[in-house]
Amino acid sequence: QLNEISLSRNDEIKTLPQTSLVHLSKLVQVEISGSRVRHRMPLEMQLPAGLQTLDLSGNDFGDTAIIPNSWDNLSELNYLDLSNCSLSDFFDAHGFLGKRKKLEVLRLSANNLTRVPENLFRLRLRTLDLGYNQI
Repeated sequence: QLNEISLSRNDEIKTLPQTSLVHLSKLVQVEISGSRVRHRMPLEMQLPAGLQTLDLSGNDFGDTAIIPNSWDNLSELNYLDLSNCSLSDFFDAHGFLGKRKKLEVLRLSANNLTRVPENLFRLRLRTLDLGYNQI
């Protein structure tokens, strides 16, 4: 069964899939980078629980990234890339990041962040990339 999918650099992707990926239970890597998605992250975007790598870099999610509640099942996530997404704020209202015990790499570079998002330094990250922001 499929364990990696890349939809990167597809200019025709206008919105992110909401439920189609959750049924791929063996999926460990999703890349939808550089596809010029110009909408907020769908709050109901569902992903398989075993997902380890999620790369959504190079899209335009507007000012604020709100982590969907539907991602609470991502207990295996160790790499999250939201760099170059035109973000001026990163909103983790329900503590998604703090609950990711395996998260090692978080990339938020090349956005428009003006402050370090709360709670990032409490995470057990190996890599926290906040370069090329306005902090």
